[in-house]
Amino acid sequence: MNTIITKMYEKHIPLKIYKKLKPYYDWELLYDFEQEMILELYNIPTDKLKELYLKNELDNYFAQICLNQIVNPKSTFNKQYETNITKIDVTDYENILTE
Repeated sequence: MNTIITKMYEKHIPLKIYKKLKPYYDWELLYDFEQEMILELYNIPTDKLKELYLKNELDNYFAQICLNQIVNPKSTFNKQYETNITKIDVTDYENILTE
């Protein structure tokens, strides 16, 4: 499990998403967001994490978690940091990952 999470950390998916959605970001908040999202990976049951990883679906699954944390006004991250990024199209997360 730790190997998978380390690989996900090295991809910096939360950073890519945050920079895309909030181009004038606060650096401190940016790295807080990345750390919070990596912790979210630990909340995924081990079996599901391995399955998503082996099916090559973990990047998109994780990206969706990150987007939901930023955009959903009721998410724990949004409540804590008041990101106020709620009026965007969150269906295009695959393009965010490839840019």
